[in-house]
Amino acid sequence: MPKRQTLLLILLAALLAACATATPAAPATATPLAGAADLAADATLVPADPALATPVAGWVKVITSSQIKAVLLRSQPEPKSAVAGRALPGESGELLGQDASGTWLLVTIRQQTGWLPVELLEITFEQ
Repeated sequence: MPKRQTLLLILLAALLAACATATPAAPATATPLAGAADLAADATLVPADPALATPVAGWVKVITSSQIKAVLLRSQPEPKSAVAGRALPGESGELLGQDASGTWLLVTIRQQTGWLPVELLEITFEQ
């Protein structure tokens, strides 16, 4: 398990580095790595679209990293889709499905359902 966590952190660091050098800074709500403080308390949340998911059963946990303060759950499996909720590092929830590419997972964490990129999650599949 530690090797997997290390690999996920390396992938996350590479993703963050690529975003920082390849694109100008975007508004906090336009990236799945936006901090919790960037989501206004009165923000309108858009329900996730489960029709885009292929059912998969299991459990997920948001990875813990000093670089991540919170992650935004998205309404669709796209980085710029509307916000459906937020989760903190270390929080766990249920895996409901995945998108066609397998790069986004539909999850429920703290009674909030939304899409998160697979690289932000530790995954346990049910058998």
